[in-house]
Amino acid sequence: MKIRVRVSAVQSVSAGILSAAERERAAGFRREADRAAYVGAHVLLRTELSRADPLVEPAQWELDPRRPGRVPGHRWRWSLSHTRGQVAVVISPGVACGIDTEAGDVSGWEAWGREVLSGAEGRWLSSLPAGVRDAGFRHLWTVKEALAKATDRGLGAWLRGVTVSLGAPITVSDEEGRLPFTVSLAAGAVPTAVAVAGESRGVEWVFAADPPAAGR
Repeated sequence: MKIRVRVSAVQSVSAGILSAAERERAAGFRREADRAAYVGAHVLLRTELSRADPLVEPAQWELDPRRPGRVPGHRWRWSLSHTRGQVAVVISPGVACGIDTEAGDVSGWEAWGREVLSGAEGRWLSSLPAGVRDAGFRHLWTVKEALAKATDRGLGAWLRGVTVSLGAPITVSDEEGRLPFTVSLAAGAVPTAVAVAGESRGVEWVFAADPPAAGR
């Protein structure tokens, strides 16, 4: 099975298939836009898991918040991301994966972005025309967040030791050499990146203007 990525616009969807814990978490968001993005991402996750394993209904998936990215008793690995206006999910058959989608404002990144940029990345950004540096940083940042999720290491100073090369193909490396991850980036106004353990893995992207139905 290919690694499946689904990216969808955030729209109002029912939280009926979510667990009680997920609905409680959703209710805790103060901003309606943030609540809608959270609900949309988790509905999308459950729907995509059932697409991968049709024997399990979307509401039946038992997801342990203490073990994000895994499904107890199943081989599936997953990652999700939500931002203003867009949600994204990646599902893989037992392979570590991470996804990030970014619509946030990155202006002023020069003041804080150096905490996660390698020297090579900083030099590359400096070489870009001033008008596209923000977009360049957003792409690097999106890939690095996806990688942080795929490795289970989270965001931190270790990312300064990782260099992302936004070529074709995208590569990630540290001082010891290339890291064994397949990285894909859907650039645009709201870029989305996915990182999957292993090299040269097929990644199927599905873009949809509308969110999936809550059932099947």
